[in-house]
Amino acid sequence: MEDDKVTRFIDTRDEHVLEDCTKAQLQSIADHFGIKLRSSRVGERRLEIMAQLRARDEALGEERQQTPASVGEHLSIGGSSRGSSGSRRSVKLEILKLQLEAQLCKEEREQEAQLCKEEREAEAQLRKEEREAQLRKEEREHEAQLRREERELEARLKQQEVEANKEVDLKRAELGLAPPAPPQQEDRRLTPECYRKRFRECTRSPGKSYVETAREMKRKFLKWLESEGAKSAEDVKRLMVLEKFMSMLSPEIRVRVKEADIKDLRAAADRADMLEEVL
Repeated sequence: MEDDKVTRFIDTRDEHVLEDCTKAQLQSIADHFGIKLRSSRVGERRLEIMAQLRARDEALGEERQQTPASVGEHLSIGGSSRGSSGSRRSVKLEILKLQLEAQLCKEEREQEAQLCKEEREAEAQLRKEEREAQLRKEEREHEAQLRREERELEARLKQQEVEANKEVDLKRAELGLAPPAPPQQEDRRLTPECYRKRFRECTRSPGKSYVETAREMKRKFLKWLESEGAKSAEDVKRLMVLEKFMSMLSPEIRVRVKEADIKDLRAAADRADMLEEVL
C-alpha cells in the first residue's frame, strides 16, 4: 500500500505535497510515473520530478496541437524518437528554470535580510547619537548650573567676609586699635581652603544621579588642585599628604600652621612642633 503523501501527489500533482516527501517517497513517485532520477539529493530529486512531469505535459500538449487525431496511430518510430529527444531537452530546461527561480528566491531573501540588518544598525546608531546629544545637553546644563551655584557661593562668602570685617573694624575702633593690615595674603589662603571644603563636603543631592554627583565631585577636586597650584602628580601627592597631616593637629595648632601658609610637609611639621612647645 502506497504512502498517503505519495498517493496525494499522484492524484493532485501538488508541488507543496512533494516538498514534504522523503527520499523513499520521492523514489516511489518517480517509479509510478516512470521517471529515472539521476540525483541522490532530495532537493534535486524534487526538481527532477516536477521538471519531467511538466515537460511531459508540455510535449503532450504540443503533440495534440500538431498531430491530427485521424493519423495519430500512424506516427513513425523516427518521429517518436524525436519527440523523446525533445522531451529530454524540455526536462533539462525545466530543471534549469526551477534552479534559477530557487536561486533568485534565495538572493531575494538574503537581500531582504541584509536590508533589515542595515535598517536595524541605522536605527541603533540614530538612537545612540540621540542619547549622546541628550547627555551632552544635560552636561552643559549641569555645568552652567554649577557655575551659577559657584558664583552665588562666592558672592555669599564675600558678603559674609565684608560683614565680618565690618564687625572687626567696629570692635577695633571701640578698643582704639589701629586698622588691620590689607587682607591680600589672607584672601590667597582662603580661596584654596574654600575649594578644599567644597570638595570634602560634596554629597549626593536629592534627585541627582551618581554620574552627576561623580562629575561634580571631580570638578570640585580639580578646582581645589588649581587653586593650590598643583600641576603634577607630585604636587597632588604633596597636597594630599599635607592635608592628612593637618587633620592630625589640634585645632589651635592647625589654625596657626594654616595662617603661616606652609605648603611643605616638613616645614609644617617643624612649625607644629614649635607651636606645641610654646602653647
